[in-house]
Amino acid sequence: MGIPDLLGLNLYDALDLLEKNYPELSAVVVRYYPAISKKHEKQMTGTERIIRQKVLGSNRIELVVSVFYDFPAVN
Repeated sequence: MGIPDLLGLNLYDALDLLEKNYPELSAVVVRYYPAISKKHEKQMTGTERIIRQKVLGSNRIELVVSVFYDFPAVN
């Protein structure tokens, strides 16, 4: 069985892809949160993307995700 390359994908898109095309694989999601400025924390939105993947066994895959924030425009 080949393992799909999920790097850079949105977490929920990747999980959907795994569920539809690789139902035998179970994913373990590990979240990594970078330090952000408290000043902008409430004003930001972000997308969780896969930054690392690792095979844990014959039917398990670890997905490390991080939030990529959209900073507000400065006027």
